[in-house]
Amino acid sequence: MKKWVLVFFVIICTASLVVGCSSLKFSKTEKPVEVEEKLEKEPGNLGVKQDFPLTITDAIGNKVTLETKPTKIISLMPSVTETLFAIGAGNQVIGRTDWCNYPEEALELPSVGQMEFDLEKLIALKPDLVLSHEGALKASSHLLDQVRDAGIKVIVVNNSDSFEGVYQAIQFIATVTGHVENGTLLVNDLKTAFTEIEKKAAEIPTDKRKKVWIEVDPGLFTTGKGTFMHEILETINAINSAEKAEGWVKFSEEEVVVMNPDVIVTTYGDRFENPKQQILERAGWDSVTAVKNEQIFDFNSDTLTKPGPRLAEGVEQLAKLIYPEVFNE
Repeated sequence: MKKWVLVFFVIICTASLVVGCSSLKFSKTEKPVEVEEKLEKEPGNLGVKQDFPLTITDAIGNKVTLETKPTKIISLMPSVTETLFAIGAGNQVIGRTDWCNYPEEALELPSVGQMEFDLEKLIALKPDLVLSHEGALKASSHLLDQVRDAGIKVIVVNNSDSFEGVYQAIQFIATVTGHVENGTLLVNDLKTAFTEIEKKAAEIPTDKRKKVWIEVDPGLFTTGKGTFMHEILETINAINSAEKAEGWVKFSEEEVVVMNPDVIVTTYGDRFENPKQQILERAGWDSVTAVKNEQIFDFNSDTLTKPGPRLAEGVEQLAKLIYPEVFNE
């Protein structure tokens, strides 16, 4: 159980150490920050010329210069892998981790192991760029130093504690891989999707808003303020049962019963058998509104907990479960 919980918090990429958007910078060698400024001023602009060499400062403050567009990339985080394929960089990816399970094309690539990857396997693939993630550093930072020592470029992508952080990570990945235009399109599509969801959610009367308990593992870990999952609940006009807490937190069963959520959403059905039945059978939970009304849903954690290209899809699916009368029309 403890091992699974640790793996989960690494995968979802929303650890408590979050880097602000201002810490990630990228510039063309000849004209500093031209790409960044162009995107900030004209986010829908196409035709932005992107040249290499490209110098960037990554999530942990390392400056990295890419002399040419990378063609042999290894991704060490599922959300990064999904983003690479979504922006059209899939043919540049030559390796992944065991946890990178989407899209299907990614499964055809060789794996270098888990977060604490196999160094020999990685080096044997001869990548010209390794994309790591701030959320995986606890398990892999010592190995990444050895990758750098082997002469391989390493770039660390930022954690995301909000939608803006997700947009930042997508555009950053798109920039360092030579797909800045596709990154802009993807971000704009996500923003449009969230705007449409918010419009529908605005139809929900204040007295009809539902209180939701997000259960990310049977140990009663959940998501408080300062996380993108809290922002998801706000977007669909739901109330987070743990809204008074900060970050990823653990509650007791008694505390959840007192919260009395209208809906319970679990995100671990692919790892634990029949979570709904387990919750229905919890002693003392029969007074909880969600249990009395059997408003307990297990959700595909891949679309809801990974801050990447499928996040809007996950948000809409969650909205349909919580407010079917509004979002299934």
